[in-house]
This record gives sequence, structure tokens and C-alpha cells, in this order.
Amino acid sequence: MVSLGPITLGVPKCYRPISRLTLQAVQINPVVQVEVEAAIKVADWLKYIENGAAKSGTADPMGTYDFTWMWEELGLSDLRR
Repeated sequence: MVSLGPITLGVPKCYRPISRLTLQAVQINPVVQVEVEAAIKVADWLKYIENGAAKSGTADPMGTYDFTWMWEELGLSDLRR
């Protein structure tokens, strides 16, 4: 079993990292596929926020903010690069 926090898939770990191509190649339940795609979108959104904060510099409070707790709380730490 592969675990993405609250999302658990019955696919082997060799299919990680999960991507849309992997989801199409593995023939999984459509409901699970939607959950995984939602997790990927949330991870992309968090990356977007982190990158924006990093570009703002240290003068801005968001520039030094640590987003690690969000990744862990949402169970998406494995999708963080």
C-alpha cells in the first residue's frame, strides 16, 4: 500500500512519485484518482505559495515563514520536493 497521508492507494511504491501519467497507467478506482489529483493540486498550490514567499525576501514576514507544518498536517510531505 502507498500512503499519502489520508489518501491510501492499493498500488506498489514503484509507481511513486504519483503523477497523472502514473494514474493513467495503473487503472485505479476513479474516486481514488480524483482524491490523488486533488492532493497533487494542493501540493502544487503550496509550492506556489512557498516560492512566492521565498521571492519576497527576508524583509517581508512571509519570506521567512516555514510552511513545513502545512505539508505535514495535510499529509503531503512525500509530494514536497
